[in-house]
Amino acid sequence: QLSGELKDRLWLLLPLLASMAVYANTLFYDFVWDDIYLISEDHAVKSFKYLRVIFSSDFFGHQEDELVYGYFRPLITLSYALDWSIWSGRPFGYHLSNILLHALSSVLTGVLLRKMKFSVKVSLAASLLFAVHPIHTENTAWISGRTDIWAFVFSISAAVVHLSEQTGTKQVLSKMSAALLFAAAMLSKEMSIVFIFWIAIIDRSFRSYSIKRVVVSLAPYVGVLLLYIFWRFYVVEVQTPFRSLDIGILEKLFSAPWTIVRYIAWLILPIKQSAYVQNPHISGLGDIRLYIGTGVLFVLSAILYKLRRKLPNIIAFATMFIVSFIPLLNFAAISAPADMGNVMAERFLYFPSFPFAALAVLCGYELTKQGLVSSRNAVSIFVVIIAVLGTATVLRNR
Repeated sequence: QLSGELKDRLWLLLPLLASMAVYANTLFYDFVWDDIYLISEDHAVKSFKYLRVIFSSDFFGHQEDELVYGYFRPLITLSYALDWSIWSGRPFGYHLSNILLHALSSVLTGVLLRKMKFSVKVSLAASLLFAVHPIHTENTAWISGRTDIWAFVFSISAAVVHLSEQTGTKQVLSKMSAALLFAAAMLSKEMSIVFIFWIAIIDRSFRSYSIKRVVVSLAPYVGVLLLYIFWRFYVVEVQTPFRSLDIGILEKLFSAPWTIVRYIAWLILPIKQSAYVQNPHISGLGDIRLYIGTGVLFVLSAILYKLRRKLPNIIAFATMFIVSFIPLLNFAAISAPADMGNVMAERFLYFPSFPFAALAVLCGYELTKQGLVSSRNAVSIFVVIIAVLGTATVLRNR
């Protein structure tokens, strides 16, 4: 029995090793961009005596000039402080931390899928795709990009614990642990709010919970969110991100479909990526991008609607995928220069890339089930995709 359990877990080594392999060339890179401000020049990361400052101030506001961006991410600053205590000002250790974090994320995606009762093959394929996808370069190769990785690690860990089948006292401890992990996720990056939507979808679609039971299941996480809001906005008074350009709600609504389609295109075909993405707002009905974005989303929605009864798992992950974009559409401001327009960044896709990877693998699996592609050919195609994406990631890192 022990041998069987061990065998069932050995597959976890593949996404672990794959993610470490494609990012190994980042180990000897330097501090760049925000790394200098958030690490090299931030006194708060150089001593644990600043813990109170870290947990009561803006993410960028630890220095004398008190630069304020409107972000509250104390656990990320704490992670820099932990790295500083080991590596001081040597960037090697910070890059190593990022690589190990991404490797852990890749493994956790597979663990969560197994908790959701998917096969080892499906879980392995999705975690491998997640591990090597070049869309994660900005998160992993850039030290300051770790915000999304930490938030994702805590969120997926919370989901794994949430799905644990426990009874009695262990069930209470499990729920408390999941709530604390979600709290840690929120203290790492605001994007973690999508976790609540994901859990609702997972409980409803994969556990067949009634609406009432879903609401009860979400109660601890909503409680954590309310406490977070109270602490951030009313106790330490870290406000929402500041934008130098005031954009109306109609412009944000018009811009959303095109932005989502651009994000989807990045995930499907990750070419011409840039660390500084200009995405001008759509200000009126005369902009062709409004109709392209809306048209593409309408077609995709129509396809999914027709498949809703035959392929419920795919519909569930498609829903998780779409709700992942809600925090990325600038309805709540994202702090950035005005010339970026409707702010986009590839690092924002760390969360959406999980349901995307699951969707891609499940669609391929359905093609083999329908006999449209043989199992052998499907494996060969998948190996080629992993090799191409892995190579693209190594090159992208530079």
